[in-house]
Amino acid sequence: MAGMTAMPAAPHPIEDGAGNVSEMSFGAGLSVEAGEVLRAYWNLSAKATQGSNWDAAGSLGYYEFNAGGGAAQKTDTWGGCWVFYLQWDITSASRTNYVGVPLQSDFLTATGGKYGAQLASTMASSVMPAGLRYANLPDAGILPNASKESTQRWRGISGAWYYPRAAGTQVIYGLRVVVKGVMHPYQSANVNYLVHDTVYSDGASLAYNGGNLAVLKHRMK
Repeated sequence: MAGMTAMPAAPHPIEDGAGNVSEMSFGAGLSVEAGEVLRAYWNLSAKATQGSNWDAAGSLGYYEFNAGGGAAQKTDTWGGCWVFYLQWDITSASRTNYVGVPLQSDFLTATGGKYGAQLASTMASSVMPAGLRYANLPDAGILPNASKESTQRWRGISGAWYYPRAAGTQVIYGLRVVVKGVMHPYQSANVNYLVHDTVYSDGASLAYNGGNLAVLKHRMK
């Protein structure tokens, strides 16, 4: 999948090889009653490619240093990431209205001219690096002329979310995992966020395969 640049961006639902959205359907609905807990677990094999614009003007993805002799050198913050998170549909069996589960934002909140979410609203999220770069210091202690891209490999991504129902009944018709990126840490008024880095996203991409989503419902005592 390609990076997303339009704001606010819709997430990309995880799909199978034929482009069919991978979701867990509960048909007429799964009821979570007061005193019950729904637990969801997911995992995925994923691989990111380095975004071509990680160091472009306007990106949050780099630091700039004096490399000696008055030259400027950019190097990756290592903060750029893809974020995977859980959505549910609690409206109907047609499952056409997925939104983030409780305590999980869809990263659409505007703050400081950016779109994202407070970390307190990412309780059903898991992240992976969008790309890692490094710069080995030579003996003279001066940064080299260009940072280098590290080797990207497949890695396992996993997440979990617990939903205790305190009162009443919640009917759930579907669950699915979606992905957004490229995101980057951001702070405003001493609050930590993950926000869209639209410049870095342009040219970034992600491959994935081999995952599953499982749920377990039980009663609290």
